Amino acid sequence: MLSIMLVAGFAGLAYTQAWGLEVWLPLTSTLIVFSTVFLFDGVRLATMRVLGDASYSIYLFHTLSFLLTRHIIAGSGLTVQTRWGALSHFLVYMGVAALGGVAIHFMVEKPLTEQLGRLVRRRKTVATALAG
Repeated sequence: MLSIMLVAGFAGLAYTQAWGLEVWLPLTSTLIVFSTVFLFDGVRLATMRVLGDASYSIYLFHTLSFLLTRHIIAGSGLTVQTRWGALSHFLVYMGVAALGGVAIHFMVEKPLTEQLGRLVRRRKTVATALAG
């Protein structure tokens, strides 16, 4: 059933008409995400682990990803008003958001988190030494 929902979500993107983008695109995207989450529940893949770890960076980067995707799609000649344009827009957007978010996770988020962890441990050690 979940596989059918996933395929239906992508088919819905391919058959989206220009007049239905405001409603249809969010609905089909939600269907894809919902079915994927439950379809891959319990699956342990290194790629999924990295995407999960980078999810906050992906969240922060996704608006910029949308702008970059519009630029990339505009250069290809596909418009969002076509069926294949909507599908390609979605797929390129997902790729740009994932790759950009993962890059930010490894170059910014992870080093800052490690630095903050060291700072907190150092302060705990100093506080323990002063108290003891």
